Amino acid sequence: MKPYRVRYRPQAEADLDAIHDWLANVASTSRADAYVDQIIAHCDSFADLPHRGTMRDDLAPGLRTTPWRKRLTIGFRVFEEVREVAVVFIAWRGRNIDDIAELD
Repeated sequence: MKPYRVRYRPQAEADLDAIHDWLANVASTSRADAYVDQIIAHCDSFADLPHRGTMRDDLAPGLRTTPWRKRLTIGFRVFEEVREVAVVFIAWRGRNIDDIAELD
């Protein structure tokens, strides 16, 4: 079966940039690069297994969330009709996901 396309919404891209910037400041740029690459690899794996995670219709219709290494929560949507997974946000532990503006 053909894999789903994974794309990143602007909020998710901004979240990755913020995670990278923070880690580069407290550790190193190379460590930040590697860490963000691992997050992206995990998100890109939604192409083959898109229906994992917990449905969070209470936040937004069709939204799913899944933890990553007990440090992040990844929010995404699966669009069956176009075989696409949209990564909506990547929230660091402790961030209130109820306040994320771009859940559409």
